[in-house]
Amino acid sequence: MTGFRLTPRAALDLADLLRDTARRFGPRQRDAYAALIETAAQRLAADPNHPAARPRPDLAPDLRAYHLATAAGRPGAAAHILYFIPSAPPPATITLIRILHHRMDPIRHLPTP
Repeated sequence: MTGFRLTPRAALDLADLLRDTARRFGPRQRDAYAALIETAAQRLAADPNHPAARPRPDLAPDLRAYHLATAAGRPGAAAHILYFIPSAPPPATITLIRILHHRMDPIRHLPTP
């Protein structure tokens, strides 16, 4: 993975969600979902201010949220949100803080600023 980095907690999120995806939908879907996450993170690293990456100052300064369904290109195709902070200076990079299911309350699962 280049252009972005994961916090230890985001790395655990990724491992958990990929393990759950494999268990529920099989290894082929797990691999497809892993590729989708990689693509989305690379896209955000290249353009942290992507229009679909919503600012979330209500949760933490500089925090942004990006729903993976956007990267998939269709609603319902993915169920997780990447929470990240852009890094400066260029080249553009991001730090993924958490990868949460869209039904999870981010206030309860994100670190306090």
